[in-house]
Amino acid sequence: MSGSDRSKDCSAHYFDVRDGVLVQSFYSQGTRFLDVRDPTNPRQLAYYRPADAASWQPYWHGRYVYVADNTRGIDVLRPTFR
Repeated sequence: MSGSDRSKDCSAHYFDVRDGVLVQSFYSQGTRFLDVRDPTNPRQLAYYRPADAASWQPYWHGRYVYVADNTRGIDVLRPTFR
């Protein structure tokens, strides 16, 4: 992958944790769900990465995760990994 193919906008900012699952957004790299119940061995459970993502703030609410996105508005995700 050449340098021009990689996104330069992939830092992680805000996150939210519920029941040992951390949800974190990485701008153009989308939103990741990590199992952090064992902090010495975090593992990715799922991710959501639309092609035009600019995700920056995920928030758990009930069974859903609302993700603020600078390009798309708000994405509503319903994780099914449990």
